[in-house]
Amino acid sequence: MEKALNNNIRVILGLDLGVGSIGWALIEVDDADKPVRIVDTGVRVIPLTTEQSDGFVKGNGKSVNQGRTECRTIRKGYDRYQSRRADLKEDISGLGMDYGTELVALPPLTLWKLRADAATPGCRLALPEIGRVLMHINQKRGYKHAKSDLGDRKQTEYVASVNKRYKDIQDAGMTVGQAIYARLEASAVTGENGKVQCTYKAKGEVFPRAAYEAEFDAVMKAQQPFYEDVLTDEAIARLRNIIFYQRPLKSCKHLVSICDFEKRPYVGAQGSIVYSGPKVAPRTSPLAQLCAIWESVNNIVLKSRRNTSTGALFDTEAEGRYELSIDEKRDIVAFMNTHEKLTVTELLKILGLSKKHGFSAGEAVGKGLKGNTTYCRLKKALGNYSGAEDLLRFEVHNVDTGNVDEETGEIILETSNDLMEQPLYKLWHTVYSINDKEELRSALAKKFGIDDDEVVERLYAIDFTKDGFANKSARFMRRLLPYLQQGRMYSEACTYINVNHSNSLTSEEKLRRELKNRLEPLKKNELRQPVVEKILNQMINLVNAVFDRYGHVDEVRVELARELKRSKDERNKMWSDNTKRERENKQYAERILENSIAPSKNRIKKYRMWEESGKLCMYCGQPVNFKEFGEGNGAEIEHILPKSVFFDNSFSNLVCACRKCNQDKGNMTAFDYVKKMLPDKFDSYVEKVEELYENHKISKTKHDRLLMSHTDIPEDFLNRDLRETQYISKKAKELLFSVVRDVTVTTGSVTDFFRHVWGYDEILHNLNLEIYKRSDRTQMMEYIHNGQRHVEERITDWSKRLDHRHHAIDALTVALMKPAYINRLNRLNTERDRMYEELKEQSPEYRRKHSLLEDWSARQPHFSVNEVMEAVKRIAVSLKAGKKVVTPGKRLVYKNGKRVVKQTGILVPRGALTKESVYGKIKVLERNRPLKQLLISPEEIVDAAVRDIIIDALKQNGNDQKKTLNYLKKHPVVVNGREVKAADCYTERFVIKTDIKTLKCKDVESIVDEGVKRAVRRRMEECGNNDSAFQKSLVDRPVYVDKNNRYPVYTVRLFDSWRADAVAPVRKDLSGRPIGYAAKRNNHHVALYKSSGGEIHEIVVPFWDAVLRCRYNLPIVIETPDDVWDDIAGRSDEIPEEVLATLPQPGWKLFMSMQQNEMFILGLTDEEFMDAISEDNKALLTAHLYRVQKLATVNYYFRLHTQTTVDAKNELVDKESRMLYVVQSMKTLSLLNPIKVRINYLGEIIPI
Repeated sequence: MEKALNNNIRVILGLDLGVGSIGWALIEVDDADKPVRIVDTGVRVIPLTTEQSDGFVKGNGKSVNQGRTECRTIRKGYDRYQSRRADLKEDISGLGMDYGTELVALPPLTLWKLRADAATPGCRLALPEIGRVLMHINQKRGYKHAKSDLGDRKQTEYVASVNKRYKDIQDAGMTVGQAIYARLEASAVTGENGKVQCTYKAKGEVFPRAAYEAEFDAVMKAQQPFYEDVLTDEAIARLRNIIFYQRPLKSCKHLVSICDFEKRPYVGAQGSIVYSGPKVAPRTSPLAQLCAIWESVNNIVLKSRRNTSTGALFDTEAEGRYELSIDEKRDIVAFMNTHEKLTVTELLKILGLSKKHGFSAGEAVGKGLKGNTTYCRLKKALGNYSGAEDLLRFEVHNVDTGNVDEETGEIILETSNDLMEQPLYKLWHTVYSINDKEELRSALAKKFGIDDDEVVERLYAIDFTKDGFANKSARFMRRLLPYLQQGRMYSEACTYINVNHSNSLTSEEKLRRELKNRLEPLKKNELRQPVVEKILNQMINLVNAVFDRYGHVDEVRVELARELKRSKDERNKMWSDNTKRERENKQYAERILENSIAPSKNRIKKYRMWEESGKLCMYCGQPVNFKEFGEGNGAEIEHILPKSVFFDNSFSNLVCACRKCNQDKGNMTAFDYVKKMLPDKFDSYVEKVEELYENHKISKTKHDRLLMSHTDIPEDFLNRDLRETQYISKKAKELLFSVVRDVTVTTGSVTDFFRHVWGYDEILHNLNLEIYKRSDRTQMMEYIHNGQRHVEERITDWSKRLDHRHHAIDALTVALMKPAYINRLNRLNTERDRMYEELKEQSPEYRRKHSLLEDWSARQPHFSVNEVMEAVKRIAVSLKAGKKVVTPGKRLVYKNGKRVVKQTGILVPRGALTKESVYGKIKVLERNRPLKQLLISPEEIVDAAVRDIIIDALKQNGNDQKKTLNYLKKHPVVVNGREVKAADCYTERFVIKTDIKTLKCKDVESIVDEGVKRAVRRRMEECGNNDSAFQKSLVDRPVYVDKNNRYPVYTVRLFDSWRADAVAPVRKDLSGRPIGYAAKRNNHHVALYKSSGGEIHEIVVPFWDAVLRCRYNLPIVIETPDDVWDDIAGRSDEIPEEVLATLPQPGWKLFMSMQQNEMFILGLTDEEFMDAISEDNKALLTAHLYRVQKLATVNYYFRLHTQTTVDAKNELVDKESRMLYVVQSMKTLSLLNPIKVRINYLGEIIPI
């Protein structure tokens, strides 16, 4: 950085941290915090997949890692099954029970009969038959109950159906095999071809593990008398263990966090800082429950606007404040300790108050405070057990620690450790820590004398682990609890035990602390949330790049996207609400059109307000005509809390009001206005507000605003919105704080306001106007300003979010945002006079044109619109190009608690190799293929004589199809005296099996079986070719393939159009022949080569092929084919033909390669490009900068680097506006003269 001579110049980095991208801006300010210059600005796009970013924003219950874990669990399960099968096969072979292929190929009915007979006393099976039965039992060994399933309603219903199935066969005195054989036999039908088929499907019949264990025991009991020397007790126990053994779950204790308040750092073996200390306690621990209850009770503050004696309203809130005494707090705690929830009604009852007193507990109580759920669940489970009262006893005692507070001289207290010997604690710990039912039964009987089966069942059904962990250790809570019990707030209690709960520092401490030179990247899986980890790592890399290029900065100001400041549940609710709102807005737009008004965003908002208030003025109750309201005549949008005293322009602060009320209200709050100016309507107004809230017409926030007096306006509204409670917010600030002295966090609403006031909103619109004009996506819009009608050209449906660079503008605004601005906006109510005086000082002739806030904000120091526009023009959006193919891995196992490396040199693919669907391949007869096409694949010809003649003709003509065709015209193919001009061929087609319930109308013609196709087509026609109607019809009426309705169709096979090179073999039979195929995933890159003759050859390399190249130590992108072929020739290891077939030929030269998200300059000559580079003309370069969006065979998509959307519906207009180039020929590619460049983290364009 060019450092200014003035040492008072400060450098500020602004960051706009979002889910999908990071905007940044580096500025210089003088000692008065006035901006001097924009040093640099840019945007870094975070490399998240659509699935990852959408999943995070929507707060999906299942993360990407969870999906991977499920797939990995399935693979592990299958691997263990194969291992179990191999062990069982070896064991039965050693016992002489090995069997041949004739028993493997038994029809289902015969096999199940054999299994049924095996468990029938007196029915003797041969040893090989017993071996076959055991292998069949091993294939499906039933559902084993897990304790965690009890809390899942869907799982509970599933388990109930499984158990009912078992009870039914127990009542019938049957084993699983006998029951299924009976059903198969009852459904057996002999077809026209004489084959027996069973319509009953055993696949979906799941029984509990106990049913299969009972069947195994029955088989052994029935067959052991015949083979006592073979089926010894030891052999039977060994077989049973092989089939049914299931290892216990691994402990996850190492994943539990260390308590932040008790952890201590030390230097580990590798020299890195490691933390040790007590782990956080389970949230269901009786101690954690008690601690949480005291924290919530100490936060309760009751407020009332009514005098308890007269019922009149208080003038101020302070007069109606009710402070709880310590005795009252103890009474509340006592109630909550034995109840699951404390409601406002119950709270008032405990305090001897009633609703007529007008008291409310606000957000502290809300819909209720959570009580001691652990106590309540255990009490419910114990029921009428005689010793329940003693078992639920939990008494805590505070003791002197012997330590003295240095400042106060008071002896420090803590809760005695003997609480762990309290009956409730011991019972909770027993139920919490034991997962096995029989082990729990034994422990309950031994420790507590509980031997009642029903009580044991109810206790076992409690899952205390699902609630997770608190954020404090038991040790810390024991230190904290005595001071909470004195009625102190959490923050105050922390000071008594010398704990800085918020990690805040004084100015002196900030100056003294040592800063790091750069940020260390987060370790893999350090945060156990891949999306958050990627976002923070990109921020770390970006900040380090700024430091490397420009040196350290003095301050970082950061804004986090709303999604990053909310929990998963909150993100899910926000997304659901937004989706619902979008749906409602479409309906409102249609209704607005019915009023002969053009719908707009503002008018849709007005319609919501109008409906919300019952089509009346919220204050005086006069009817409001929507057309007048929509056009701004007679009725207006009204701020509940005036914007002159409260910074909030959200929907929760807006209502529909007639013009007279709006003008009369002025700077009063809605509550004060109605009370003072419309006293006769005040009671009905309050009732109306309460009614709207109770009927869910208005939100809790709007309800509170409508009943808020001027003195109640909060002064920390924006601070609450900063929301630094979420882990990513705290972690981001913690990371930045380690390298910069001052880190401040701002909020999006403030950024939006100042960006608008300073005129930055229109920058991107104006920069994109000419681009959108090319595709006729602009329109002339009329507007009225100062009484004058104006016409302006606007982009249709424009949003700043269509351009990545809006993040950079937001970051620049954040960099200019002094913390004092937020403080000023927080205290608008008390700062208005000072703001006015400041404006008068700056301009004695000041006359208000806008609101006082807007006028004051517009005059705060900032860069001009032209300065910002010039900086934005130079931005090259930075994003990670290409994709890493593999990473080295190793396999670790734990032995005696220590990690042992079992395997190294593993290549771990960085993505899915294939799609999940597995295809089969069949031969299909194609009739009368013409002679010319027979030459392409002569091996597919059915007639051997014709096939031999054509193959010989090709050999005679050097396998040249054109020469061979001319040859055959002179020497026709004659077989049995007949000239052959066409022949039948077998062609290989890929097929996939799918459930008939998922079938759609367009799929019918792809059905392989002609009989099934006809039956499905008939049903589709009956349903009017409607997919939904067809699927609903299958519930009551299955599709039958025969006239007698004996063979229902459950699944169908469909032809697919995959080419042979687009799929990979993923399953093979015992001989190694491929029998299952899967489609390869996305293309990794396209490489273009020039042969010696000047021809261009394209090679498209899928991700699968890229991984294979890594596996055989070949370059992923082959730049010098000759060197690669020389290397292959000198190798001792053999490379498969399928890999060699994808390589470029010797003699070819790499002309160009492309990967997804690589950047190219298009439309400039080489000379223009070099001139722009040498002159640092980034505005020209960025106007021609494109990223590779997607690649296919001679089909390359280049998207303008600033564009955020890739909607296929806009493809045509995007091409017209040159936002998108779709290249489908080498000639077009040549005309664009693609020049590959690299964009680093800071957006610098680097020629390659």
